[in-house]
Amino acid sequence: MEFHEIWRVFNCLLALGALVYLIVDFRRVYMELTRRRLYLTLALMGLLLSVVIGSIENIRQHNPLGIRTAVVTASCAWCLIGLWVTHKD
Repeated sequence: MEFHEIWRVFNCLLALGALVYLIVDFRRVYMELTRRRLYLTLALMGLLLSVVIGSIENIRQHNPLGIRTAVVTASCAWCLIGLWVTHKD
């Protein structure tokens, strides 16, 4: 396995972990969410699901490493940091 494939697997696992965390948290507090917060939560779920699917697709097609991979890693990391920071809200 090459470095860029390992990086994409890491992206996939990172996004999948964030998605599972968000779904579990959503099931716990969905009745208390405002309309704006509900939309944001569903949009984040869509983003993370598309990252998981895109990472799996890039791994299967053996696409070369590009700037998009770093952007995906950063967006997943910031999503996890944001979920951790707003967990007490």
